[in-house]
Amino acid sequence: MSSERKAAGRLRLEVVSPRGVLVDEQVEEVVLSTQCGQMGVLSGHEPLLALLQPAPLSYRKPGGATGHLAVSDGFVEAGADHVLVLTQIAEKAEDIDVERAQVALRGRSAELAALPPGDPARPPLEQALRRAQVRLAAVELARKG
Repeated sequence: MSSERKAAGRLRLEVVSPRGVLVDEQVEEVVLSTQCGQMGVLSGHEPLLALLQPAPLSYRKPGGATGHLAVSDGFVEAGADHVLVLTQIAEKAEDIDVERAQVALRGRSAELAALPPGDPARPPLEQALRRAQVRLAAVELARKG
């Protein structure tokens, strides 16, 4: 392991989807959402394996710059010097087409409003609505810095 990877206060963040590795870099902090709620991971974290929830994922790089992603469900493994995120979908906030996400949000909301509770068409629409919400939330976080 290189001295860079052993640097005090740093973690190796890897975000991987079926499309490949989206992020593989040294960071100081990762904030993400699991089935148990939102959590932050710093260097020295106790080992953890959790279910990832669709939500924005944020990280702080050495020097203070931040990165923001929209991630879908998956898994997160954290340890003293690493965070590994395995997810079906991951997008960097700067790559998200805001107009397309807003159109998806409005469309899925309207479709869901027209369906009765318990309709079998609801779950995939609810997932699509949540993806659009997460994408827009990641963009908003990136804009705030």
